[in-house]
Amino acid sequence: MDSNEIKQISSREAFEEINSNAGALLIDVRSELEWKKIGIPDLGDLNERLVLLELQSMPSMEINQNFLEELEENLSNRNVKNVMFMCKAGVRSQAAALKSISVLLNANKSMKICNVSDGFEGKGFSIFAGTTSGWKNSGLPWKIIN
Repeated sequence: MDSNEIKQISSREAFEEINSNAGALLIDVRSELEWKKIGIPDLGDLNERLVLLELQSMPSMEINQNFLEELEENLSNRNVKNVMFMCKAGVRSQAAALKSISVLLNANKSMKICNVSDGFEGKGFSIFAGTTSGWKNSGLPWKIIN
């Protein structure tokens, strides 16, 4: 599997997948600082389908050397069929998906791997409308954590 086989989906598609598929898992790879200052997806009764797993720490952007081990731990004892990676705007999450391919396919050969390409905050910026895409800007549920 290579980057062409990682499916690109929108935050709205990720939300629909989480709500309709018990085997779906959303992995937010942003930093702890981003989770606390900007927020995280709020999946309500389905919050067990959300994993907060730093790929890099802010502000240094140091790589989490234990990322793959922590991913494996989060996959154990779960019947995961679809993993969706999310970051701010789809760049770090794509890197996380690529980095994780071997671990994910070892857990389940038919695992579907996706990148939430518009991320939590989105890519676009309009002078009139502000940011124009992403989980938060699509009106999907989110919350601030401590």
